Amino acid sequence: MQCFNRWFGRTLLVTTCLLWITLPTPANAGEGGASETLSLLDGSGEASQTSLQVRRVSYPINQSRFRLALSAYVGYSMAAGEWFDGLTHGPMAQGEIRAALNRTIYLGGSYRYQVLDTDADITGEVIVEDEFGNLTNEFWSWDVSLQEYMVIIGFMSSPASRTAPVGYIEFGFGGTYHDITLEFREVGTNFGGTSETKETKFAFSTAIGGIFPLGSQIGIDFQGNMRITGDQGGTDASGQTFEQSNGFLWGASLGVVLMFGEGL
Repeated sequence: MQCFNRWFGRTLLVTTCLLWITLPTPANAGEGGASETLSLLDGSGEASQTSLQVRRVSYPINQSRFRLALSAYVGYSMAAGEWFDGLTHGPMAQGEIRAALNRTIYLGGSYRYQVLDTDADITGEVIVEDEFGNLTNEFWSWDVSLQEYMVIIGFMSSPASRTAPVGYIEFGFGGTYHDITLEFREVGTNFGGTSETKETKFAFSTAIGGIFPLGSQIGIDFQGNMRITGDQGGTDASGQTFEQSNGFLWGASLGVVLMFGEGL
């Protein structure tokens, strides 16, 4: 019986040591070795000690949270500035791809589709004065959309854990394609027509946001953003001179992000 008790005590000692090695450690424990001494009673009632070299491992906070990330957003924006005179606000949809260069810097690209409403005084029934001073009542209907293509550089924080939020700030450079269509019709007559403007202008964007992981590869991506576009001024084909005018879009977006890889 004494021999069995000693065998049982040694078996319990070894099992406990293995469990100690595999126990999870706090995230701030860091990496490295630590000498741990365990004391247990064996089957004979005598104390038995063993010294172990235990390596505690935490999440590598000096690594990027992803190597590649794909985001899809929906949001809302408000227009301001001379370039967007007569336009107000509207919904948007956006897709974005990010590729990490190291633990804090990434490059990417985005596509954005924006719809804007118009002011009430230029929508519906309006009074129009022609070049001869004649007044007519017309019914105006607008269709305004913007398509934006951006190359992005961004800076992100290193995560403290796999579930910790990742903050970022990013800047985009590219172009915005404006498609503005006006359908007009004189009230009480069948006379009317369509006026359409399509043009592409240089644009700049910036966004500040955060990624809130829901798991190892999926999370919520929320950001506030701003973009600038407009005309640099000059002379058009008819010889008419126009001044520089800028427009701003202020908005917020909420999306889902898929993250692949980590460790840069």
